[in-house]
Amino acid sequence: MNFTAVTHGNELIGFECKIGTNLFFFGTKESSFDNLGEYYPALQFHEIKQVHGDMVILARSPGPATDADAHWTPQLNHAPVIATADCIPVLLSHPDFVCSIHAGWRGIQNEIVLKTIRFLLNKFNKIKPTIALFGPHIHKNSFEVDLGLAQVFRQLQSSYGEKNPLIVEESCIANKAHIDLGLILRCQLQLAGLLPDQIFEFSADTKLDVRFASFRREKSQASRNFSFVARLRS
Repeated sequence: MNFTAVTHGNELIGFECKIGTNLFFFGTKESSFDNLGEYYPALQFHEIKQVHGDMVILARSPGPATDADAHWTPQLNHAPVIATADCIPVLLSHPDFVCSIHAGWRGIQNEIVLKTIRFLLNKFNKIKPTIALFGPHIHKNSFEVDLGLAQVFRQLQSSYGEKNPLIVEESCIANKAHIDLGLILRCQLQLAGLLPDQIFEFSADTKLDVRFASFRREKSQASRNFSFVARLRS
């Protein structure tokens, strides 16, 4: 999967990839709703008020942003946008729609990706191929959690019949563990019906890579990484 750097003025605002008529974009901390509109003037961007839940809605604007963590559109040149700072941006393309999903650890626990794909494939043609790309997020070695949360993810992993011991591992620090959100996300994508060759990752650890916003690194000073997907008019 080849990504091209996108600069606006002198700033690196993200990385884009085109697959057929689908445009995928993962933003850096220099991305914003405004500079996306300036760089991609042919696109109509949509935003949501992210709440770490499992609600998926039809992308719409103008008007106040609606509470949700996934939004989709069947319209060409329309781009649902999500904002992240350690959470996983998940972008879906299908011949009939595109969808952007905000998947933090709460979203993964609530199975927002699994629920969203099942909802959309029930609504549209299941036979047509769906492609999923997920982007920069906090990686396992940077995502240290309490043992209580680790146990929640062990139980989630077990419910999928997944036995990979690398998804959750105890830390060298007492009463701490590390969770690989990317691996559990792949499990959910495959449970939703995607094949391994339909799943791609733009890999970067947001906590370690200073090009990207990270709540773990920057705390309340963290900006956001804006990402989107759109089906382009030919």
